[in-house]
Amino acid sequence: MEQHVYKPLTAITTAHAVLSVAQRSVRSLADVLSDGEYAIHEVEMNTRAFELRVITDGTADDENDIEVYKARGRNDDWVHAGQIKTTQGLQQRGSKFYVDTMVITSVDTDTLLEAGPQALDGVCRATVKTGGYDRFLFIVSTKASGTTNVRIQTAEVDAAELELQHDMSLNSNRGGTGQMVLADDADSALASITVKSVLVWTALAGVYLHIGATAAASNFLLPTSQMVPVPVDNLNLVNIHNAGGEEATVYYMYRR
Repeated sequence: MEQHVYKPLTAITTAHAVLSVAQRSVRSLADVLSDGEYAIHEVEMNTRAFELRVITDGTADDENDIEVYKARGRNDDWVHAGQIKTTQGLQQRGSKFYVDTMVITSVDTDTLLEAGPQALDGVCRATVKTGGYDRFLFIVSTKASGTTNVRIQTAEVDAAELELQHDMSLNSNRGGTGQMVLADDADSALASITVKSVLVWTALAGVYLHIGATAAASNFLLPTSQMVPVPVDNLNLVNIHNAGGEEATVYYMYRR
């Protein structure tokens, strides 16, 4: 697969309300939005999707709402694809910070695929399917008071990458995420939820996983900060034992 690097879009420094239906002409964009109120991603030819991440300069847990629009050519009108509600995390990029949580609300279905990994103070990413559209517009409809600018970075996604991401893509109808806090030397199973696939990960060394029975230190040792696919059809078959010497948080992401 060809490797695609992230490219920064224009920084958004000023919030703007969701575009009304009278403001959605591509050609009239300059009459509606001023510099600093929007960013545009122009899709490369034959690209099926792109990935995005967000960098902000506020404080931890600051929330900013990004509206996503799409269009086909300069003579088209913008279609509202959905909203991405972002939360700033703790991983730095220079003097700024990556967003570590994205909550997606789709307006035009099957454009915005659910983001991940969530709430780990790392780098959360979302995948956007192009569907033949050649340009995407981003505005910030709600900006945190402590945030000066919101910068979106995008990278094209190959077809093979998209198929892998789509297989684990999540939304409120098809899956979700969760976490379990486990005291040292304790064991427990995850909640009872029927699933098609699940990923499990933790940041603490010394956490063990077993399928279908109580876990122990002789079972599979979870690698730290690496997602592990677990072949089960119900989350309650995933059993965790914490031998890490301190409280452990185990995260999971599943598709139904």
